[in-house]
Amino acid sequence: MDKIIVAKKSNFSIITWVMGIALMIILILVPNENELANKLSYLAFVLILYFTIKLFIHLIKPNVLIERDDEKLYISKTRTVVEIEPNTITNIEFKASKRRDVNYDYGKLILTLKKGKTIKINSIARIEEVKKSILSFIRKK
Repeated sequence: MDKIIVAKKSNFSIITWVMGIALMIILILVPNENELANKLSYLAFVLILYFTIKLFIHLIKPNVLIERDDEKLYISKTRTVVEIEPNTITNIEFKASKRRDVNYDYGKLILTLKKGKTIKINSIARIEEVKKSILSFIRKK
């Protein structure tokens, strides 16, 4: 059976992390004799490290996050694929990213299974379409 792609990774966050890295580099490179500026440059180094780690984690994440066939959902993690039977899902939460009253087209999916296990998937593109697709798949089962 062929798998149908349900959700892909959103790359919108890359813009934020690259801009954060660039701004911190500018903050470090601007010469200043002020003691506060020197302390801020240490904070800038920490933020560069944070943004770089987040960017790296995002880049190694698979592009296709959720697939399905006629029987199961397949959630791709960095190194593994989790198979989920539709009848084991007890709750589904979708949270679209939002900043200053602007709703974005990407977000987070949280699946709660019967055994109490929770699966979270971040940076899902077209979150509303994914929500409709998963709900219709579960209702058919």
